[in-house]
Amino acid sequence: MNRISNLARALFVVGLVLTITRCQKEETQVTGKDISGMSHNLATEWYALSLDLVDRTNGYTEPIAARALSYIAFTLYEASAPGIGNKSQQVILDGLNTTLSQPVTGKEYNYAIVTNEAMATMVKYLFGASGDENLARVEALRLKFEKQFSVNSAKVVLSDSKELGRKIGVEITKYSDTDQQTYAYLENQPGSYVVPVGPGKWIPTPPDYIEKPLLPTWGNVRSVIFDNSKLRSNKRLEYSASENSPMYAEAFVSYNLNNNLTESQKLTVDFWNKSKNPLAGPVCRTMFLSLDLITTDELNFGAAVEVLVRLSWTLHDGCVLAWKNKYEYSTLRPSSYIKSHINRFFIPEASASPTPDYISENAVIYKAAAEIFATFFGRSKEFTDRTQQSRVDLIQKSKVYSNFETWAKEGAYIDVYTGAHFRTSIDAGYEIGYDLSQSILNIKFK
Repeated sequence: MNRISNLARALFVVGLVLTITRCQKEETQVTGKDISGMSHNLATEWYALSLDLVDRTNGYTEPIAARALSYIAFTLYEASAPGIGNKSQQVILDGLNTTLSQPVTGKEYNYAIVTNEAMATMVKYLFGASGDENLARVEALRLKFEKQFSVNSAKVVLSDSKELGRKIGVEITKYSDTDQQTYAYLENQPGSYVVPVGPGKWIPTPPDYIEKPLLPTWGNVRSVIFDNSKLRSNKRLEYSASENSPMYAEAFVSYNLNNNLTESQKLTVDFWNKSKNPLAGPVCRTMFLSLDLITTDELNFGAAVEVLVRLSWTLHDGCVLAWKNKYEYSTLRPSSYIKSHINRFFIPEASASPTPDYISENAVIYKAAAEIFATFFGRSKEFTDRTQQSRVDLIQKSKVYSNFETWAKEGAYIDVYTGAHFRTSIDAGYEIGYDLSQSILNIKFK
């Protein structure tokens, strides 16, 4: 990823952390036993740093970033659970089938310290390839929170808390290795994969024509809830070159829209165009938006943990689900169809990732995220998407939305305008995204 991308993300993260700090209420004194009511900062600052490191670690494409966030969420949840009254999810959820160290009966713990130590261990492990300078930032954040939360805690409590946190962090790093994706970032486009050929099958997409598809076996990755990767929709186009076919009709609509975009529509396309900057992709965008919402609404730590964990698991399972569908059907993109059957000189307004069309991962993730947000922040909440505000390539850097559903629909269906997805693929993804959100929301934390 380019230097502009790194700078934009760095500026955004710095701004977000400063906002988190400015909006922080006077910190509730942490006694160690109950940390649910303290500020969200311990959670949100670790997430802000992790998102920054996603862009500073080569090969961390969206599915790989979502996997990392899923394990970070597991770490945050399990380390803090005794301090916020949550029940452990280890062994209960399919993809978290492991046992972790537990507090020793009779010992006193400071769960802010436990959580801080566990998060530092996990983040260092996941982003080790980002380099020594970035790992020093991880250590600096660990030390910052250790100093903050050590006040009024006995040395033995601090020692036991740090030990428990480290154990939990190490145990989750070892468990993460068992999904066999620890080094997936080194080979996003494996040359060994044989691309299916035939009428209607995916081919390199204009204007980039990247030949090797992205993470073709990602649909087999372990999800948090195994049944989430099995979600399907009855909505699917059958390939046909006939001008009377539904596929031709949908492609022709995209062709006309792409060629007649208004200036306002072009700004909207740019605002959501993830090919220009990873900040615009659904994984980073939804995660950054969650941090902004948590900060603006001044959620306490317990509430922030629930939002971040549920959203992180949604992103991971959403990517696995989308990729499983994509490579099961290997459907060509509308832009390829247009070049073959409507206008061979067609150039789309925006590039699409080198993956098959069906289903739209954007639709899955934005719809699922909108349901998560609506559950915790309200279905009628007006908000501003400021996740793109540091991008130097944009004219329109933020947008106000009347509710999360409006936001999700715009993010999902803008791909019809550029020939990135057939409308039916978006409809199917949107439908499945709702089912995914309900699966995650049904996890019992108490």
